Amino acid sequence: MKPTIELLVARAFAARTAAHEAHLRTRSYAEHIALGEFYASVGEAADAVAEFFVGAFGKELAPAVDTLSALAVKDQIQNDLEFLEENLDELSQGSESLSNKIQELIAVYARALYFLRFK
Repeated sequence: MKPTIELLVARAFAARTAAHEAHLRTRSYAEHIALGEFYASVGEAADAVAEFFVGAFGKELAPAVDTLSALAVKDQIQNDLEFLEENLDELSQGSESLSNKIQELIAVYARALYFLRFK
């Protein structure tokens, strides 16, 4: 699947939903906090990427937001982080500013994994 901003947003929103559900189910306080911070931050960061993209490139977005994965939430977050890192240049479309916004989203994912791994 070609990496696009629509796919980036769809993946981030799917991860947000999965994290929110896992946040409510977990019995681990540390995991509860880490997932809560992730789902609160990832949507905002993905929205910032989308808004920048529309503003800078004048293109409309129509992300197909659904549950893209049945993976455990940690695996989904890890897979999305890898997707973002591997496709940063293509997703940025030559825009350093868009790259910076995507890197902020990458930081949200990496921080969540840190807390989920070392709880």
